Amino acid sequence: SIVDAHAPSLIPASVIGGADPAVILSLPESGHVHIAIFNELGRLRSSPIEADLPAGQQRVELGRDFSPGVYLMRIYTSSKTYLIKFVL
Repeated sequence: SIVDAHAPSLIPASVIGGADPAVILSLPESGHVHIAIFNELGRLRSSPIEADLPAGQQRVELGRDFSPGVYLMRIYTSSKTYLIKFVL
């Protein structure tokens, strides 16, 4: 398989004290980013970000209606589209 060394990485953030679920997204480069989150059936759950973002770590708040489960995050950048599977 081909691995893109410049692909964004994603880790679930700790949920402490009833805070909304979130993930930490590491972007390899700055630019316009649109994020869409889908459930495991492919249904759009949220589009939490559409903005110009700097390179580095970004906290993406998911909202209170995200329960534990498997999700897909589609990350659209000016140069590529990425799909990352994650578990809350």
